[in-house]
Amino acid sequence: MSQVFELTSRPNAELFYSRHDPNDPRLGEVVCREESTYAAAEIVILGCPQDEGIRRNGGRIGAAAAPDAIREQFYRLNPG
Repeated sequence: MSQVFELTSRPNAELFYSRHDPNDPRLGEVVCREESTYAAAEIVILGCPQDEGIRRNGGRIGAAAAPDAIREQFYRLNPG
């Protein structure tokens, strides 16, 4: 699995939302993002930010923004 991570880029650190409230944690505070934790990960979110398939099929360009948009909302969720 570590080979997959060698071919990818890390998400923008600004997407990892934090309320800085110990009584109301958010996934952006709990999700491990250090490269040293990748090999032990049980769940990984991979995004493919590209519009090629959409463009070839005459669709609306914009799918390339989806991975960051999904992460932005995901990291705001409460893990409870």
